[in-house]
Amino acid sequence: MTEGPHAIVVSVIYKDNHFLLKRGKSAVKIIYNQPTDYLEPAKY
Repeated sequence: MTEGPHAIVVSVIYKDNHFLLKRGKSAVKIIYNQPTDYLEPAKY
């Protein structure tokens, strides 16, 4: 069985002089990143 491609999606959203960021936490500080996601191969 062959393995399909992997895809990671990053989006930059800009509106009214603002950027949309995703807020997260590390052990010591708050981190802001671009919204991201990934696509996994279907398992049938």
